[in-house]
Amino acid sequence: MRIFGSRRLLGSILSFFFFALVLPGISHAATLIVPTNFPTIQLALDAAGSGDVIQVKEGEYSEDIDVKTGLLTLLSVDGPGKAKSIGSALGKAVTIRSGLGVTIDGFSIESKGGTAILHEGGGPTDPVVIINNTLQDGVYGFFAHWLGTMKGTDFTFTGNTVSDCGTGLVAEGFDGCTIRICDNTFTDCMGYGIQVGKLDGGMGTDAVISGNHVTLSGPFVGVCGIHVIHAEDTTLVTENKVDGPYDYGIHFEQVGAFGKDPAILEVEKNVVLGSVLSGMHFGTLAFSTRADVSVLHNTVENCGSGFHVILFNNVSGSSAVFNENNITGNSFGFANDSLELIDARNNWWGHASGPDDDRLVPVTPPYNNPSGLGDRVTAFVDYKPWLSEPWVEPVPPSGGGCSAPAFFPSLVVLLAPLAILVSTRR
Repeated sequence: MRIFGSRRLLGSILSFFFFALVLPGISHAATLIVPTNFPTIQLALDAAGSGDVIQVKEGEYSEDIDVKTGLLTLLSVDGPGKAKSIGSALGKAVTIRSGLGVTIDGFSIESKGGTAILHEGGGPTDPVVIINNTLQDGVYGFFAHWLGTMKGTDFTFTGNTVSDCGTGLVAEGFDGCTIRICDNTFTDCMGYGIQVGKLDGGMGTDAVISGNHVTLSGPFVGVCGIHVIHAEDTTLVTENKVDGPYDYGIHFEQVGAFGKDPAILEVEKNVVLGSVLSGMHFGTLAFSTRADVSVLHNTVENCGSGFHVILFNNVSGSSAVFNENNITGNSFGFANDSLELIDARNNWWGHASGPDDDRLVPVTPPYNNPSGLGDRVTAFVDYKPWLSEPWVEPVPPSGGGCSAPAFFPSLVVLLAPLAILVSTRR
């Protein structure tokens, strides 16, 4: 005897539970179209309810946009960059009110010297998703300082192009979040390309900063290409490229301060070119909690210092390794100002003879390399053995782990017809 009688009955039961789960959320969502239903984006926003989708057709919209309802999706429906929002001079082209989650997808946003997208902060518990936009001509491309901390949700800033700004992206104050800052391009952002901080407050985080290209053409010197303050729990910085005269290419400050113990920081397969002071700068490793720091397979060229460690507190159980990196053409290959020995073995220093270490009285480590023709190193850098040729990536890059789950497109295709059938127009 079959328990369910037939496969058709089983399918009906499963379908019932599926519709019971998805229909309540879909049935309350509405699609508002600009300018078909509303002549301006703001009028559509004012009429929208939580969960609604605002589709904006191709065209220029000269207005400051104020998002006052959460869980909205603003979509440039004709494709990325087709809907262009132009803010007033020195204003905020788009403002997201405190505590709200929102998705902004595919817009060209010009702020005329102000801020392209400003999130007023608070503690959002719904996702904040900024994808496929062009942000230009502002003090900030995107700015959010979550004073109440964003808790247990997603922050996604992916596929955006940010140009001619003071700072491209500022996002600070997370706790227990999934953070994805991936595949963006930042051009001529004079202060910082990317600045993120306090990536966890103890709940545990999953932060990935991957595939970003930060370029500064000069002639002025910028502050920092990528600035990570308080890297906590698990932070992966991978496959980014910083190119141009920044003081610091990638700067890590106070690793291990607020989050879970230990702080895990992985820095892999990045390329830093032409930074004035240092390519990769580490302000404090193991600031107040244990830190597990690995710096592998990076390329740092033509900088003041390739790597520069200011302080390694070496809280018991901490570790810091810098292995299999290509370090060439820098004034110093590795400068360590701390009194803790750093593992910098198996790196390529620009010459088969190894790094230039001609200290007359070697103490730590108890050797030197006066015949080395590679980049110079300071004391407290353990560089033996070294690579006799550059490290080469054996397989194509993975993309850094920021791609969307494979099931998502299929789910959208499945739900789209249902949304058409059951959505109500307001």
